[in-house]
Amino acid sequence: MNKNTFSRVGLTSLVCLMLLITNSVFGAEIDFSSKNLITQQQADAPRSTHAADLDSDGDLDLLLASETDNAVYWYENDGDGVFFPRRVISASAEKVRSVFAADLDQDGRVDVLSASQLDDKVAWHRNIDGQSFGPQQIISLMADGPSDVSAGDLDADGDMDVVASSSLDNTIRWFENTGSGNFGAGQVITTTAEVAADVHLYDMDGDGDIDVLSASNLDNKIAWYENNGSGVFGEPRIISTEAIQALAVSVGDLDKDGDTDVVSASFGDDKIVWYENQGNEQFSAAVVITNTADGAVSVAIQDLNDDGNLDVVSASARDDTVAWYENLGDGSFGGRQVLNDRADNASFVLTADLDGDGAPDVVSTSINDDKLVWYRSDGSGGFEPGTDVGPVTRRPSAVYSADIDGDGDPDVVSASTLDSKIAWYPNSGSGSFGIQEVITTAAAGPAGVVADDLDGDGDLDLLAASNADNTISWFENVGAGVFGNQRIITTLAIRAFRVVSADLDGDGDPDVVSAAYNQNTVAWYENLGAGQFSDLQPIADEFSVSSVQTEDADGDGDIDVFASVSQSDKVVWYQNDGDGNFGTEIIISDVLDGAGSMSVLDVDGDTDIDVLAASLLDDKIVWFENDGSGSFGTEKSVTNVINAPERVVAGDLDGDGDFDVVAVSQFDDNIVWFENLGGGVFGPGQLLSAAANGVTSMFIQDLTGDGHLDVLSASYTQDQIAWYRNGLERDFGDAPDPSYRTLLSSDGARHEITDLFLGASVDAERDGQPNATATGDDSDSSDNDEQGVTFSGLIAGNQEAAIEVVVSQAGVGHLNAFIDFNGDGDFSGMDEHVVVDELIDATNEAVPFSIPVSANSGRTFARVRLSSLGGDLAYGQAEDGEVEDYSIEIAPPPDPPTLSIADAVVAEGNAGRTSLVFSVSMSKAHPVDVSFDFTTIDQTASSNKNDFEPSSGSGVIRAGMTATSITILVNADTTFEDDETFQVMLSNAAEATIANASATGTIGNDDPMPSVSLQLQGGSIEEAGGSTTVKAVLTNPSYQDVSIDIELSGSASSSDYSISSNKIIVPADDTSGSILIRALDDTLIEGNETIVVRLGPISNGLAGAPQSLVVDIEDNDQRGRKGSGSLGLQLLFLMWAAGLYARRRR
Repeated sequence: MNKNTFSRVGLTSLVCLMLLITNSVFGAEIDFSSKNLITQQQADAPRSTHAADLDSDGDLDLLLASETDNAVYWYENDGDGVFFPRRVISASAEKVRSVFAADLDQDGRVDVLSASQLDDKVAWHRNIDGQSFGPQQIISLMADGPSDVSAGDLDADGDMDVVASSSLDNTIRWFENTGSGNFGAGQVITTTAEVAADVHLYDMDGDGDIDVLSASNLDNKIAWYENNGSGVFGEPRIISTEAIQALAVSVGDLDKDGDTDVVSASFGDDKIVWYENQGNEQFSAAVVITNTADGAVSVAIQDLNDDGNLDVVSASARDDTVAWYENLGDGSFGGRQVLNDRADNASFVLTADLDGDGAPDVVSTSINDDKLVWYRSDGSGGFEPGTDVGPVTRRPSAVYSADIDGDGDPDVVSASTLDSKIAWYPNSGSGSFGIQEVITTAAAGPAGVVADDLDGDGDLDLLAASNADNTISWFENVGAGVFGNQRIITTLAIRAFRVVSADLDGDGDPDVVSAAYNQNTVAWYENLGAGQFSDLQPIADEFSVSSVQTEDADGDGDIDVFASVSQSDKVVWYQNDGDGNFGTEIIISDVLDGAGSMSVLDVDGDTDIDVLAASLLDDKIVWFENDGSGSFGTEKSVTNVINAPERVVAGDLDGDGDFDVVAVSQFDDNIVWFENLGGGVFGPGQLLSAAANGVTSMFIQDLTGDGHLDVLSASYTQDQIAWYRNGLERDFGDAPDPSYRTLLSSDGARHEITDLFLGASVDAERDGQPNATATGDDSDSSDNDEQGVTFSGLIAGNQEAAIEVVVSQAGVGHLNAFIDFNGDGDFSGMDEHVVVDELIDATNEAVPFSIPVSANSGRTFARVRLSSLGGDLAYGQAEDGEVEDYSIEIAPPPDPPTLSIADAVVAEGNAGRTSLVFSVSMSKAHPVDVSFDFTTIDQTASSNKNDFEPSSGSGVIRAGMTATSITILVNADTTFEDDETFQVMLSNAAEATIANASATGTIGNDDPMPSVSLQLQGGSIEEAGGSTTVKAVLTNPSYQDVSIDIELSGSASSSDYSISSNKIIVPADDTSGSILIRALDDTLIEGNETIVVRLGPISNGLAGAPQSLVVDIEDNDQRGRKGSGSLGLQLLFLMWAAGLYARRRR
């Protein structure tokens, strides 16, 4: 290859440093997309992981709990253990600790559970279609510091219930799935798991239901809780209280005796132990597997070597180790076999067959290095080194673009120092990149990479400079992007960090030039043919070389070498004699304070090679004009308001035939570009990205094949390879500008066009199309862009208005909507952001919103935005989705509603109090609260008589509602009475008028008419003034007097007694009345006599029983005169005797 030609063409895609620029100088000449990620961080402090087939394709994907960024991610598996970039399920699980997957709604797809500690949240996300997940649905906010979550059918009703442990309240709870993913309140299993850490669900006693096993940290306890089969759990059954700071537990039949044994990991004593199930649900003391797992945090059980015995895997945090222990067959274990001893603060381990070969692999997470790693098993106990899950580059240092696979489009190559990785990413041709293809993970801190055909076989090989081992090496592309092993060129480039290729000796093949920081700083290596290289040939040995480039500086047809030297503030070049012999340095400038990044190109369009350079310490980007023979003039400014520019690159970004400049600032992470206005005169900086965190390398290349040069970057601090599309297709709004911020110059609302949009289609604009009716983006042709939104209920004060949206993808886009209610020409007023980040679950969905009663009636403007990330304001850029603006009309509020109160009736009851409820209704719903006063007024029912509790107060009918109630307490009694009434009066209504101000409350009598019975107080009475009381007793009181006529009969005559009255009156509200019967004295000897007292006619009552009674009058004429009575008898006897004697004498 003619390297002179290659260099000139390749100038549009050179590695660059970056610069800082203030917002005041940002322009908008070129429309660049926001950041498109090719790689990114796996997570921020990953706490745990879970394997499940989330996309129903037959292989196991991975879930991840990322603690510091409060996120739940998933990684799709291609079936061979190759994972796609992470996808966000949730970013609102604060300090998430645990994830789990189960089909909670019984739709055949596994859903995702999470437990997050800081927000006390147990939640789940519905799996919509195997690719996207619904919004967070909260199961509980009552678990104080959730630490773990799992799922199983605890109540045997056929759906998956949820179990969670919470460390701050020492509690394990379960939540019943009542169907379709609806959950009941937490049911406590235990509150004695002190700092509960881990839960595991398993049938511990073999009775067919799922029990719960736990590890708790503060009480060093391993315990299980028996399920009775319906979700009722017994007291904890203690397995051990000697697992010091227990953190994890698992189960399996380790001794192959047919029952379930238990394994635990305990942080405080560095132990992995197992407990033998001895039958009858009793466990042995701990059997130590290891006591050297320093800070043991996690444990898993699996047969890793296919010998039929369950082995044990552990993760330990203090020694950063993932290891396994072979089960020798009788429950005894071999020594520790380390899979990874650099898992910095290892946090979790599990086993799963990720590559579908039938052998269980191992997966681990580690917090301090943010890693999710899997270890491929050979099925016999052998494991490959850990592989990052997903296309990860750790501390990327260089990025490059070239057609690696020979398919005609430029792919991307990256070098990353922390994982010693060189990798490439195939381009589909439109800027969509495939899975990371790893070339090597043994490059020992690669800092520079470049592609060229080093062996002359027609494909692009890769050159690399490795800082940690002072190596310049290359990797042969054997075709279609398949690379051979590393081939060393030299190991003497001390702290090598840059490498370029060019034909320095004119023999037609590319030679290699390297830059190193400490020794042999600029050197070249002759390509001897077929990819063989000479030893190092020094060009210069100046300390702190910061950049190296090649081009023909003096126009003599051979390739010279350029370098910048930071410590001596120089930019220099070295003249090539054509055979690879170089002269001494020729200084271009020695006043660039901290000379750094450099590019060589024709800045002024005069066909010779000029030099573009950045100086880190004096905040400048300058260029030096070449007179064509290698003599360079004084510096000319590109900018002098940039804060610490690190790298700079050039390319014709605007397609006008000259080279523009792109740079990134070290301290504010902005990428900006400077338009070459012609002849090397540059315009002000224009913002390309404000999110270029820690970018260390850039490259310019047309990644989409649209003829526009895009910008590629590597972010060292964020582990990201990203690119920014030039000539972006975006959708804008069309509301009036500048008030509604529609044009690009106003930072108008705009969305990059993807497959997420509103309505049936979306069209692209270079800028907003504002007009007075928000119809600038409308048409009657097929590119009509305003057809995804309809409004309903546009009435001032309406609490039930709606925005109906049609979207291209369900469960992906978040909706934000704005309406200018106050008519002031913007969307910044209170309540004008009417829909906030509403996830649209269906392709056609109505989203409710409220219109304030204060909204101006008449014409105004609305803006509706849809994007996958949400968070959209009424202005600014979104990475996908669409914006639609509308002119809408808000109707004035209708006449106020009228209030009415309805009569109410209640039975008073016999005891306590009864509520009499009055319904207060409104003729229609109102957008604001309606209030009123009320009071009670006595009628036949009186509060003074304690018929009811008097009440006065205020009531309210809430906005959007149409009724409320007033409750008056009625006091119960047992008195027979007529129904009684009182009134409730309404007054002082606010936001409504009163149509019916009063209602009658009727207290219904529920007591029967009283029955009357007779009672006698006292026994028999004597003639000599004895008396007795006859009582008429009512079964219950009456509201009126009860009059009872008394009828008398019997052997006693009216002269034998007196009666106080022939009527008994029972007064109202009383239950008895009485009369007095007194015996009169006489001298007759007549024996005892009786008075029969009977109920006669009764007024206001009924005859009960007994209806009669008998009063005895004792005759006291015999008892009271005993002596005279005897004398009489004696006289009678004498008279009889005398008569008898006289008859006998005759």
